Amino acid sequence: DFTVLLMLLACRRGELVKLKWTDVKFAEDKNDVGTVTFRDTKNGEDHTLAITPVVFNILKARKAEDKSKSAWVFPSKQKNKLDNHISCGRLVESVAKKLKINGLTAHVLRRTTANIANDLGFDMTTIKKLLNHSSSGVTEIHYVQSGKKRLLELQLAIENVICNNGEPEGLDLDFRDTEYEEPEN
Repeated sequence: DFTVLLMLLACRRGELVKLKWTDVKFAEDKNDVGTVTFRDTKNGEDHTLAITPVVFNILKARKAEDKSKSAWVFPSKQKNKLDNHISCGRLVESVAKKLKINGLTAHVLRRTTANIANDLGFDMTTIKKLLNHSSSGVTEIHYVQSGKKRLLELQLAIENVICNNGEPEGLDLDFRDTEYEEPEN
């Protein structure tokens, strides 16, 4: 479920690892959507996204299965680190190995989600908002604003594609990218 959430939320690996239950707000009624807020993000801004149906199911199941009542959505399994998050340096890579997919990393999953959003026809402002990229473009900052409703539409459309409920014509989900280089930290 870690890898699925990486794609559905288009978040960075470090953001998902540090997600706490206090930053997950489940909807209180059927006319509302819950939210997930990532703290201490790369651009320094908190990043809040809606909880879509599949994300809701994954998070509810994790909450129900968490016998340790950890503060973390992905707690460490080490007994001496019950109040700490997991270390997932090789988690995505191990999934890639099991599925026999070469070149799959957390960053490639995030980039793939961005490409799905682009293939679905969503505008760059909404995609940047999903990815929590900061923008220096005056037009994007001061004039073109993507609302929460449009961002939720994007999240639902991505969930539909990733969870095999629908696939836009011509969508390429090949994770291998020979020209891509992992950014240095």
